[in-house]
Amino acid sequence: MRTLAGKCLTCHEITRHKMAATIGSRMMSLCVDCHMPNQPSHAIEINTATTQASLYFRSHAIGIYPGIAARVLQSHTPQSR
Repeated sequence: MRTLAGKCLTCHEITRHKMAATIGSRMMSLCVDCHMPNQPSHAIEINTATTQASLYFRSHAIGIYPGIAARVLQSHTPQSR
């Protein structure tokens, strides 16, 4: 993910991010996880006699996903490493 984040950072400055002070160095690797999250497909599902499951795909709708970003940041806190 760090390589993809590097692509983001060629245009976007870290210091201009609203949460730069909170996120710190994690911003270098979490751009894609927060702004292009993996989400379940609403079009493709696997159905068996006992299971129904959606496939997960990375969203290409770059945006702000507050709930997802909060979960990503909480799961990557410095204490949990």
